[in-house]
Amino acid sequence: MRSKLGVILVLLLLLAGCSSSNDEGNNVTVLTETKKGEYAYIIPFVSTNTRSYHGTYQSHYDIIEIGIGLEDYSKSYFSTDDYYVQEGQIITRDILLNLVSRESDTNTQGLNPSKGASFLTGNGDESIVDPVIVTDVFELDFVKKSKNDYDIDGITLAIIVNKNQTITVDGVDQSYTITNDRLWEYASNAGRKLESYMRTVEGIADMPICILIYSTASSDATLPGGYIGSGYFTGRTGQFTQFSEKWYLIPTTEANNIDSDTYNKLINMKSALKEFLPESINIMGQAKYIDGKISLLKIQITLQGKTYAEIKALTQYCTQLIRDFSEDMRIVVNIKDNDEVVSVIERLSGSDTSTTTYLN
Repeated sequence: MRSKLGVILVLLLLLAGCSSSNDEGNNVTVLTETKKGEYAYIIPFVSTNTRSYHGTYQSHYDIIEIGIGLEDYSKSYFSTDDYYVQEGQIITRDILLNLVSRESDTNTQGLNPSKGASFLTGNGDESIVDPVIVTDVFELDFVKKSKNDYDIDGITLAIIVNKNQTITVDGVDQSYTITNDRLWEYASNAGRKLESYMRTVEGIADMPICILIYSTASSDATLPGGYIGSGYFTGRTGQFTQFSEKWYLIPTTEANNIDSDTYNKLINMKSALKEFLPESINIMGQAKYIDGKISLLKIQITLQGKTYAEIKALTQYCTQLIRDFSEDMRIVVNIKDNDEVVSVIERLSGSDTSTTTYLN
């Protein structure tokens, strides 16, 4: 199936990333990735017509996390050195609406249980009727840099599932929670069904497809959910592998229980900063764990500085304090003065050095 990207990329290699015009007068530019290991996009950017659906039914926190995962997990199969990436163009809004609807005789590709079907939650014999488990499907498309035809050469899809169900019975809302094992069983089967459906789309039969599964369930309303598994399929070959992503707020008891070392280091950092600047200062952490191991720590520090020197010195002090944290994680520190970000510190995983940006 020819990508919309292909129509506008014919002159790409000849132009080596410089702006030009095609026969219709449209400017085409290959964007330079901002850091090594990123995918390169092009402009004009071709938006998917499913964007309004995504924006309506997914939280801001989840949309960002879904998009990050779509790119990061794709890198194992579609190298950033070999592929451009574009917004998904195959799953249209009409197709998406069919996918998130119930399976029926007239909608065989529906990924939700058929109307009236009883669904076991995994909690003993507990069952619910008419749950909506699959709420969305996201897509990214990949195009090989080495080819001249610029057809789509690979696809990554993310199936979005909801383990927390509210079912209305006789006008009364009742809440149910699908167990992790039951959710994975259903979601991975839905992934196989989606892969089979994609093979019926023109030009997709033998294309490599990566399918991710994302659960919107989170431990706090201000946190995103996380990916729970993935599969990579070439032709009819492939299988799903389960894993777990989860975010925690620090300080909370839940975060202390899973990782007391990171918890205590952040508490110590907070105490040190309060001694440094005794007036109102607040520090909060958000930690991301993959299969129980921390991969990212985001720290937000809010203060009411009186002088630029205070802000500059506090930023330098934070750079020193994060050296105490394990190098196994990436750390991002946002420092805000009166609700305005004034500096950002980043330390990459596996590194003992940080980079600092002052926004002034």
